Formats: sequence, C-alpha cells, structure tokens
Amino acid sequence: MTSDHAIPLTIVHTDHGMCLTTTQFARWQEVQDAFSGYASSLGPWSPSEMIEYLAIEYSTAPPFADETVQRLAKSRDSTVWALRLSEDERSNIPANAHVAAAAADELLQRLDDLYDERADALSRLFASIDDHLPRISDSALGRVASDAQRRLIDLKRAQLGATALNRQALAATEELRMFCGSVWPRADDEWPGALG
Repeated sequence: MTSDHAIPLTIVHTDHGMCLTTTQFARWQEVQDAFSGYASSLGPWSPSEMIEYLAIEYSTAPPFADETVQRLAKSRDSTVWALRLSEDERSNIPANAHVAAAAADELLQRLDDLYDERADALSRLFASIDDHLPRISDSALGRVASDAQRRLIDLKRAQLGATALNRQALAATEELRMFCGSVWPRADDEWPGALG
C-alpha cells in the first residue's frame, strides 16, 4: 500500500554493494556520477513496482523488506544499502557516525588493495582493522571487521603467493566490503545519520 506522495525509487548496484535511493536522476550517467564503484541501475520505479521486482528477482532472500521500500519512498534524497546483517546489528551503528565513516573509508581502501593484488595488501588490511577496532568494537562494523579478521588469520598462515592469497582474502571479506560500503558516505556528502 503506497500513498499518492510516494517517491520513485532507483536500485543501484556498485562494486561494494547494492542500494535503493529516492534521489531523482534524469539519466543513468547521473547515477554513475553519484555512486562510487557504479555498476548498474534500474528505475525509477514506484514502491509497488520495486517490491514486485525484488520479489521476482530475489525470491528466496530479498535484499530489502517491503516495509523498508515503503518507508524509504516517503523520504526524499534518501538511500538505504542492502546488508546481510540483522536489524539489531544495523541499529547498533556507533553514535559517532563520522568515526564509522572514517573506518569504513580506510577499510574499503585496504580491501581495494586486495583487488589491485598488492603484495602487502593483507598486512595493510590487518593493520587497518587493528587500528580502528578500539573505536568501533561495540558496533556492527566492528563485529563484521573482527569476523573478517578471524577468517583471514588462517589465510595469512597459508603458504600462498600474493595473488592467490589476495583472491582468497577477497572472498573472505565480501561481507566486510558490503558493510563498509553501506556506512561510507562519499566525501562530498554529509553523513546521513541513520541507515535503513
């Protein structure tokens, strides 16, 4: 059920996750300019069209609840990212959102080092997580970063070349990348304050 005042939504796929936004764009190139790591976009669609699309495309695990779509459609220039986290974890973002944004920004840079197959990428990622954990440890971002670090410990001990190590590390940090992408605003944006 949507009102006559519902704002059309656009779904955006990026290198670090997927989001819904009520920001209005005249052309897809404007969407590309607005989202770092842009891959593709669909829409704008009404809330009912978006809910129908998500139910068909993601029938077993929709990335956004119907209520989220309807709630977002009431707020202009708002964005919500798809996360594989519980609602409790989503609501436990640190009170100081700028600390979380700074941590997410640096962690995304270190995760990009894995894509670039830097020989020291894994060490740099560990150092960044260690550096930020004291400030974000009680947050969902801290828990996801800690979990990723634990998964990477075994890889760090493996006798693999840098390229193979980085590829396996990318798979082990997919959730961290998605979560960092959801809490990291573009540098020229103000922090939105709350996530979906």
